[in-house]
Amino acid sequence: MIGTIVNASLVFLASIFGYFLGRKVGEEVRERIMKVLGLTIIFIGLKMAFETKNPVLIIASVVIGTVIGEVIKIEDGLETFAAKIEKKFSGFTFAEGFVTATILFCVGPMAVVGSIREGLTGDASIILAKTMLDTVSALFLSAVFGLGVALSSLSILVYQGTITLFAGSIASYLTEEVIAEVTASGGIIVMAIGFNVVGLSRFKAANMLPALVIAPLGVFVYSAL
Repeated sequence: MIGTIVNASLVFLASIFGYFLGRKVGEEVRERIMKVLGLTIIFIGLKMAFETKNPVLIIASVVIGTVIGEVIKIEDGLETFAAKIEKKFSGFTFAEGFVTATILFCVGPMAVVGSIREGLTGDASIILAKTMLDTVSALFLSAVFGLGVALSSLSILVYQGTITLFAGSIASYLTEEVIAEVTASGGIIVMAIGFNVVGLSRFKAANMLPALVIAPLGVFVYSAL
């Protein structure tokens, strides 16, 4: 679990540095950075979405997952949690930064495959490669959204740490097809974040997260038919 600890720690440190850097940057510059970040996030999500081998399954997974997320109000819960901490800070969109960074850092094949590999073999190379990408992203995200991005380090620790600890139990279920469809579903969610950051929409991206559970279930059902 060393890889995940390093991942979470560097994201936290980069977020703190980016936060103070962002305070020295004017509002207009932060706005331009946000637009560019949004475009890159959309590109990443699009690339992930094309991993699918079954587009119909992904459509169904995202729709059903979103319905579930809307009913149980996942995003509202995350924002409420972030708002309790946000009271200590001001000047930045804390809750939005937390939700955006959490989804961006945790939804993707490197987080899943890397955590399983470290749990089974002790090899943290994939997670450490992911750490480099996350650290750079955290630096720029926190310059725009503030310290909410730093809180996402806790999400990384819990999410990846859990997968690493239970890698032996779940590895046999995570076939290449399952990982591909989970990645594709995650790509749609990441694209929704990108559109939010650019300002073209206001998706409640966190409410789409159940799609990451529905997608593998769909693969298992489809395979059994």
